Amino acid sequence: MSTTTKAHYSVDDIVTPMTCSLVIRYGLNNQCTSELATGKAIPRGPTYHGANIPEDYCTVAVETVGKEYEDKILDIPGPEGIEKLKQVINNFIL
Repeated sequence: MSTTTKAHYSVDDIVTPMTCSLVIRYGLNNQCTSELATGKAIPRGPTYHGANIPEDYCTVAVETVGKEYEDKILDIPGPEGIEKLKQVINNFIL
């Protein structure tokens, strides 16, 4: 008998807005991290600007972006041509 279970992602544990950091991994086996930005992770909703949110993403209200990371490209661009981290301060991203 086959049972289907939904994958569990860390974002599934966010039940109230919480402080978070956006980091990138680097180094041997990706064991090091560098903080790109800070913000608040928002509990998952079903959509972001009318599109479904990928299962392993959540909405983040970005508060700060490190100067050296301002030109980093977002995984998922925002509305109205928002593509870089420097454009999302005081806005939401996935």
